Amino acid sequence: MVRLDRIEFVKLLVSVFAGIFGGNIARNYFGDQIAGLFVTVVVLVVCYGALDFVDRRYIHRETK
Repeated sequence: MVRLDRIEFVKLLVSVFAGIFGGNIARNYFGDQIAGLFVTVVVLVVCYGALDFVDRRYIHRETK
């Protein structure tokens, strides 16, 4: 089983909520369940990728 540290848990939690929020907006705008699901997955992946980039770039800097 994989253990998540606090940073990973927060990244995942924020990404999931952003995906749900984006999916609900898309479902209401387009009136289609498939569009909402597609936008949910896309927003989740993009948001997690952006948070992971920021985490690796600025938070976990290697001190020399």
